[in-house]
Amino acid sequence: MRSSGPDGQVRASLGDPLLDDYLRFVAARSRPNTVLATAYDLKVFFSVVGKEPARVSTTDVME
Repeated sequence: MRSSGPDGQVRASLGDPLLDDYLRFVAARSRPNTVLATAYDLKVFFSVVGKEPARVSTTDVME
């Protein structure tokens, strides 16, 4: 999900608390397109790996 806050800042959400916290961290330090690209990359990764974020291992990332 993508939205803009009252301050005009891009907000992205993937519906998982851990990932959403990370996206807020990225948003505080990056440009809007970086936030959107990060959200998209995470969405693709987790659709391929098929695991919950807390269960992903280094091996999953490297594969």
